[in-house]
Amino acid sequence: MKQIIYCAGLILITGLLNAQSVTPTSTITPGGGIDKTLAAPTDRTSVAPPEHITTRFNNEYPGKNSVSWKVEGNNYWVTYTDPKTNMVNVIVYDKEGKIIRKESEADKNTYPSDIGDFYSKQYPKEKYKVWQTEKEPGKTYYFITRKGKLIWFDQTGKNISDPTK
Repeated sequence: MKQIIYCAGLILITGLLNAQSVTPTSTITPGGGIDKTLAAPTDRTSVAPPEHITTRFNNEYPGKNSVSWKVEGNNYWVTYTDPKTNMVNVIVYDKEGKIIRKESEADKNTYPSDIGDFYSKQYPKEKYKVWQTEKEPGKTYYFITRKGKLIWFDQTGKNISDPTK
C-alpha cells in the first residue's frame, strides 16, 4: 500500500513539474548567486526531493530550521536557516545528490572589510547583504545583489568581474 501511495505521489509531482513553462535564462539563486547553465522554470517550484538527496542533507546538516526545497531544471535547491547563526544558507544538489555549490549569508565579522568600504563608497546610505559562495574547493567569493545585478568580490575583498564567466 505504501508503494502505491509513493508511486502516485511521484506521478503527481512529475506531472506538475512537466506542466511548468521552461525558458532558457540566467537565474539568480535565493542567495543571489547566478547559474547560467540551466534552462530554468519561470519560477522554482516547491517540491519534495528524492529520498537520497534529503537523506544526505539531513545527515550532513542535522537540526536545521526553516528548510524549504525547490526544483529548477534537474537541480534541487534547499534553503535553510542555521539555528546557531540565524543566517540563511542555500545548497544546490544535482539529481544524483552531488553538491553543485553552497551559498550563505556572511556575517559582518567574516568577510573582508574592503567589501563594506567599497559598497558604502559606491552606494552611500544603501543597505546591503553580503553572501559568500565557494565556486571550487578553497576558492571563496563574495557577492552583493543590487537592483538585480551581482557585485562580486574575491577572497581579499577586491571588486572583480563575474567569476562564473
